[in-house]
Amino acid sequence: MKRVFIDLVEEGVFWADAEGCGVVPAIAHTVVDTAGAGDAMGAAMIHGCVQGLSTEECARLGAEASAEVSKQEK
Repeated sequence: MKRVFIDLVEEGVFWADAEGCGVVPAIAHTVVDTAGAGDAMGAAMIHGCVQGLSTEECARLGAEASAEVSKQEK
């Protein structure tokens, strides 16, 4: 496995690859509805990987997408 991402929910996203590991902190915001937040996170991280972003950048993109989706009322 080349990249690992673990959703730490309120703590953020843990990421790891051959170069290192770290945690991208969760983005502070008011949560309205979490439906779809995990799906958005996964999709954003995959998109980042396909676009050639670093593992940390992919994790950050996923955290941002998850936060954005959870701000919205469904």
